[in-house]
Amino acid sequence: LDQDKIVEVNTTQRYSNPADITIDPSSNTILITNSQPGRVYKVGGLGLPASLILGNNAKDMFCEPTATVVDQHGDIFVGDGLCHNRVVKFSGLTGDQISEITSRTSSVPGTPGVFGQVSSMTVSPVNGEIFLADSVSRNGHSALIPLL
Repeated sequence: LDQDKIVEVNTTQRYSNPADITIDPSSNTILITNSQPGRVYKVGGLGLPASLILGNNAKDMFCEPTATVVDQHGDIFVGDGLCHNRVVKFSGLTGDQISEITSRTSSVPGTPGVFGQVSSMTVSPVNGEIFLADSVSRNGHSALIPLL
């Protein structure tokens, strides 16, 4: 770890319980998932205030979000897995909610699945698919979410 390359990001904002951090390559910004009080902050660098805050109103309120990823189009996916058992898709430009994913197809053909607790997500650099780790899924497996 090179101590000279450590940069404190956004010293004007306090993050009481950060759960995840990811980089948005489309805007070269950082997204910080703060599980309490259920917000995702998009910040651009040292001392700059958040340019976008998700989960700040009743429409898109989170219950301890756990993970955030950004797809190749700049859309933001937030894993809101503790209470709501969902993934919410937002526009990376406006912060508007695009969709909500609350279930997936089970690994057992013909059996619908439901998220247990979204604990982690990542985007495939090959095809843009989102992989989701469901730490309390009914079948004990991670889920694959194709982009919408």
